[in-house]
Amino acid sequence: MGYQKFNAGSFETEMSTSFWPYDIIENNAGTKAYFAGGNNGLWELEKATTTWANYTMANSDLTNNSLTSLAVDANDNLFIGHYQGIDRLAPNGTFSNCNATSPIPVFEISINPLNNNLLVRNSAPNSANIFGMSVVDFDSCSWTNYKEDGVNCLDENVFSACNYDGNGEIFVAPTDFSDPGKIIHFNPGNFCLPLDIDLAGVPIAINTNTIGDLAIRQTQSGDVQIGAIRNDKVHMLEFELGAGNN
Repeated sequence: MGYQKFNAGSFETEMSTSFWPYDIIENNAGTKAYFAGGNNGLWELEKATTTWANYTMANSDLTNNSLTSLAVDANDNLFIGHYQGIDRLAPNGTFSNCNATSPIPVFEISINPLNNNLLVRNSAPNSANIFGMSVVDFDSCSWTNYKEDGVNCLDENVFSACNYDGNGEIFVAPTDFSDPGKIIHFNPGNFCLPLDIDLAGVPIAINTNTIGDLAIRQTQSGDVQIGAIRNDKVHMLEFELGAGNN
């Protein structure tokens, strides 16, 4: 159990930990690193002194010890995903919580850079967690859930990745047995645009075709670049946003 830093093109010596890190993120200044410690709560590392602090249900207002995902906004608020919803750790050390009316798990969090809404993945491939995904306004604790309901254009229960781009546009990777390994540009106004990431048209076995992760950035010209992990390959796309923009 442990972690490694990737520095100047190479991996540094692995550092051991007493917990399994499920997710890792730094604050904006890069002075602290946060670790989602599986069922061991939240771990905070002061990098300058290598001092650790462990937040759990027993010694803090953390709602759940089984943590799955982390995200930091521009104001250094740390959003913490777990099996009941989302906690937030403010820079002053105060915890607050936002669960859906019927608590559902959170496996991934992406932050809208325009309004600080959270895009959260509530599903995981090959598991009993088939709760789709949600857009969350944390301050009002308002959840809008999207899953297979015959109403929204995604109409899927399971997603393997989701992310906002720099303009607040949503991109998701549904796990559809009939058409796996795709990415969809989604607007909550019920706009869905599938993106072709298999430009070579090479068939891949269904059980290895799922998108593992997405990374998105904007070019100076305003185009969107997406990096996607699928099977053992990294796919790169670049395109111009059209209809359906926020």
